[in-house]
Amino acid sequence: MFADAVCNLMSTWLIVAMAIERLCVVYMPFKRNMWCQQRGAIIIIISLFCVFSSTQIFRFFTTERIGDACESHEDFRPIHIALHIYMYQFALHFVGPVFLVLVSNIGVLIKIFKVERAIQNDESSSTRLTGSVHRRGKTTRMLVAISMTYIVTTLPLVIVTIFIHIMIERVSFQFAPTLIRLVPWIHVLQIIANLNYCSNFFIYIMSGKKFRKELRRIFHHENGSSFVIGSSRTRDEIIMMSY
Repeated sequence: MFADAVCNLMSTWLIVAMAIERLCVVYMPFKRNMWCQQRGAIIIIISLFCVFSSTQIFRFFTTERIGDACESHEDFRPIHIALHIYMYQFALHFVGPVFLVLVSNIGVLIKIFKVERAIQNDESSSTRLTGSVHRRGKTTRMLVAISMTYIVTTLPLVIVTIFIHIMIERVSFQFAPTLIRLVPWIHVLQIIANLNYCSNFFIYIMSGKKFRKELRRIFHHENGSSFVIGSSRTRDEIIMMSY
């Protein structure tokens, strides 16, 4: 249960980290090399692992092995349920990530619209920059798709889990038959929630030219950078070329 929870949180918050990274690159384009590098990614991954491992330590003390399954210890069951449902599943796995992803993506879209408006008012805009602006629609669809995919895939599981917890607390054993019938659906919703992670990967592949280029570079062991120091690109152009 500990490893499963930590892996789920890591997968979720890596999506959040990518959303925040896009926001930083758009608002600080000349510092993109500082944000978008392998060392920074390693630091983020290690930091997330340490933080989320510490939040799930309670599972070692509040669970016990009964047969082949790990279940909450009877003495710590209220604490375990509260920490698992409201801290882990509701706060860390849904509300926090959804809020940060939405804020980051909205911030990116606002900046793109502002840059586009400034370019349209500038009659001396370069052809290359104008061509980059036309990719704004694809970027918008990608950011909206990422946000909505996360909400649609994770919200049902959170709602059902909280509903079951409330019904057990209020109705107790009278709810047992209904709970048994809901178990298969909980597994189905868990699979749907896990689909979010692979769906984001395919969204990036379909809509992100730089993402596809980086994948090709990794698999072909090519060396190079898409950002050349000393380039004459303007700040607005760098923002639009980021996508």
